[in-house]
Amino acid sequence: MKWGGVLILVGLGFGAAPAFAEDKVGVEACDTFLDKYQTCVKDKAGDQRAQLEQMITQLRTQWKQMAADPQTKPSLETACKQSIEAVKPSLNAAPYNCGF
Repeated sequence: MKWGGVLILVGLGFGAAPAFAEDKVGVEACDTFLDKYQTCVKDKAGDQRAQLEQMITQLRTQWKQMAADPQTKPSLETACKQSIEAVKPSLNAAPYNCGF
């Protein structure tokens, strides 16, 4: 089972159709990743879909909290990009093949 990178999402603070405007983090790199990840999960996660969608929701919530804090917001874009690079290999491999 290819959970390595997906589990990194949880460890790094990562957390259903693409988000509505009120569900946006407010940092383009974060929002783009979450939307792509959610679309991929919707189409390709099979029986793991609900669990992965829950992780996306948790991640979105945590990133929104960071974006709302003036002390953490400046580092959020870098944190999102680093998180994305960390999970890309797993999300681009079978069974997901997300195409990030």
